[in-house]
Parts: sequence; structure tokens; C-alpha cells
Amino acid sequence: MAPPLHCSILDLSKPITRNQAPVSRNPAKAALNPCKPRLRGLAPTPRASQTFAAASGGSLEASFESGIGIVTRSDPSPLSGIGASDSSDHTATLPGAPETAPSRLLPDAGESAASTGFSGGGLEAVSAFLRDELPRTWSDGTITKARYSRNLWFQDPVVRLKGRDGYAANVRLMRMLFNISFTVHKTQPREPDAVDLWWTMVLKPRFLLWRPQLTLTGRSHYGVNAQGVIISHLDTWDALADNSFLSLEALALCIRSFLNPQQTPDLEGPRYTVLRDTGDYQVRRYEPYLVAEVEMPKGKGPAAGDGFNELAGYIFGGNRQSSKMEMTSPVYTSGSSSSGSSGSGGGGNGHGGSTKMEMTSPVFTTAGGGSGGSGEAPRMAFPIEARYGSDPDALPTPNDARVTRRREEAKVVAAIQFSGLPLDWEVTRAERRLRGALLLDGLKPAEDWALARYNDPFTLPALRRNEVLIKLPDDYEL
Repeated sequence: MAPPLHCSILDLSKPITRNQAPVSRNPAKAALNPCKPRLRGLAPTPRASQTFAAASGGSLEASFESGIGIVTRSDPSPLSGIGASDSSDHTATLPGAPETAPSRLLPDAGESAASTGFSGGGLEAVSAFLRDELPRTWSDGTITKARYSRNLWFQDPVVRLKGRDGYAANVRLMRMLFNISFTVHKTQPREPDAVDLWWTMVLKPRFLLWRPQLTLTGRSHYGVNAQGVIISHLDTWDALADNSFLSLEALALCIRSFLNPQQTPDLEGPRYTVLRDTGDYQVRRYEPYLVAEVEMPKGKGPAAGDGFNELAGYIFGGNRQSSKMEMTSPVYTSGSSSSGSSGSGGGGNGHGGSTKMEMTSPVFTTAGGGSGGSGEAPRMAFPIEARYGSDPDALPTPNDARVTRRREEAKVVAAIQFSGLPLDWEVTRAERRLRGALLLDGLKPAEDWALARYNDPFTLPALRRNEVLIKLPDDYEL
């Protein structure tokens, strides 16, 4: 086992104590509290490097960057279990942790292939393992214990624990409280002994009747020993400027999300994955989908409803198909996805061979430029349910020539959410707020934007979910 890491900044011959550090009483913890950026979700600024003395001779240099501490040791004897070779420089990942964090990151002397039952592997193997393991872990609640140290150290903004068994118990508790979906976007090995992973997690509480959800995106930093065993796991969230343990900002985010009264109907809509959630807006990648759309009169405000009746008529049977299906009234209540759940009068058996399609959500209104500067007429569109495939010509032919069918290609968009009727000024304010946030983050938003309205007219304005979406370059990367 490696000797304990005693260190001091001024006197290199004495161990450091809590009251002797002249710069910070806990530099590792201070690394998780960088100066807040101008906008939530931006990367924190780098911290300074500090040099310590190791009890066995030589020195340790700790540099703190983006909430992660990196310890580099230079001396003839390596830190046991950290480096895979006997070279003079050995680097170990030091997450922002409590004051005993350096010793926590050292694996047990007996933590080897023989004791774990795992035969080892390089960082690429660990990356591949994590990409496969994490979605399965949050799906069935199990972890591959052989790949984690018995003394695994874990921290995120609301949980901190030590031990593999506690880590597994935390997963089981989370799954008991929430329906969880977990997506891994990419992994990146960090030589010689760490892997970074970018992810999205969606948590839906099981016991809240109004069905809120918390969407988190962030980065995980895994420390790995020479045998390929994971010895530490540090999570940071994109929505937070303060990612320290028990961050008040994190607690406020959770409470605000779970008490959010805005309602999303249980209807089919375009499929997308949240790539990044800054707390102010989301970046999403949409899959291709079909729409039926109508051109609205020029000069209409962004919240106008022209075209809705024409599209509703097409969705509810106003199309020319040879197949004959029983027609029902186009009356739907919030959250209903049944094609015939409300009303039965006014039609009986249709004589036009009409095809009935289910209502989907949301309804899209698009406009050119933030204030109509492109001169193009705005359009209203209904997304079509996925069972019709990807070919717009396969959709039923509209009876109304004003209704057109189109395929919306895969795209990356930024979205900001707000409540309200909405009124024109509410839409304009949301569009300007989103565009300003994107520019501050160094992104390149398109001129065109879209308004998405999710609720029926009978939903109270304070409970409605509305969104403004702006397209981003297709080559957007995390």
C-alpha cells in the first residue's frame, strides 16, 4: 500500500493540518466552488496549481480545473495501484472531495484482478463498459460489482458516499422513487487513469399525481486503477454553476422541477433526446418526423391560431382514402390519446372512405426571423404519428388543398419553456431570451424560430406548456 500523502504548502517537512493551509483550508473542496459564470451551464474558469510535499519524498502538484483536481506526483517510487508502469511521473484523478479525498482515491492494496474477479483492461475497455453498463444499470437496478472498487468514492451535487455497496443501494433507492431513463452521449479516455462520460438523465417521480419530471445533463469523471477497476466517480450537472456537495443551487433546481405545475398531455409527438440542459434552455436532437401544415396569412402574430381548423379537419378524417373507417367527433380532452374516446354523434359510418388519425402534440407555428424579417408567411403544422413511417406520400391525401404534407428532417434545436396563453408578447419575449442566451454561450442560432403549444384551450394558462425553438448547426457537439 502506498504511504499516506502528508503535505504542506509553506513547510515541506511537516504534514498539513486544517488550520495551516495559507490559500485554502480545503483546496479540493474549493475546486468545486469556482467563480460563477455569467450564465448558468457555462464551464467554470480554471483554478490555480499548488505544490505539496509527499511523505515518501518528492512532490505533488495539484491543479484544479472545471471542478476537477488533478494530482501529479514526481518521485522515483510510484503511487501503488495508480500508474501501470514504473516511470517517474504518475497522475491520479482527485475529484473535488472532502479533506480525506486523496486517501479515498487510493485503491486497497488487495484490489487486484484476483480479488475482483476482473481480468483488467485499458481505458478504451472501461469506456466501452460504461457505455453499455450505465443504461442497463438504471433500467434493471444492478451493477457489475467486479468493475467497481470496494471503497468506491462517489459524489454529485446532492449525494456523497463511499463504498460499492452504498453505491448500489443508491441506485436501487433512486429506481424505487423515480422512473429513470439514462442516455450516454459520448465517452473520452483521459490518460493515464480516468474516463469522462457525457450523459442525460430523466427522472419522473412515481408518487406525484401531476407527473413532473427533472431532466439533468452533465459529465461524469471516473478514476480507474491499473487493473481497470473504477475507484472514483464524480458527477457535475450542466445546469449548475455550483457543483459542490449539497449545493443550494442543486436543491433549488430539484424542488423547482418537481413542483412545476405545467402539464404535458400524454400524446405522441416528435421524438428527441436532450443533449444539454443549462437550466435556462435545452439543446435537443430531433429524429425525422412527418407533419401536415397550412400556410397562415402574412402579418399574423406569432401566437395566432389561423390554420388550426383546417389541420384538425385533416387529422380527424378530412382526407381521401379508399379504406372505410368509423368516424367519431374530433373532440379530445387533455391527455387523451384514444382516437374514439369522446363523442359519437355527427357522422356514424362515414361515406367518404375516410381514415381517422390520432391527435398528436405539440402544435407548431413557424415564422421567419425573430420579427418576421425573412418575409415568409408563417405556417402551422401538426406532427403525424410515427406509425405512418417517414414518407409523406404515404399519408392520406387531404381533401383541403391548403393542407400540405412534409417530412421534417433530423435537426438540433435549442428550446426554452414558458407558460401562458400564450400572447404575442410572451412569445417574442421568450424568443429574445433564448436567442440572447445562445449568443452568450457562443452558439450560432438560426434566424427562423418555431412556437410549440402542447395544451388544449381548456387548460389554465398557468398550467400550459409552451416552447420557442431555434435551430442550431447540425454539427453541434457537447
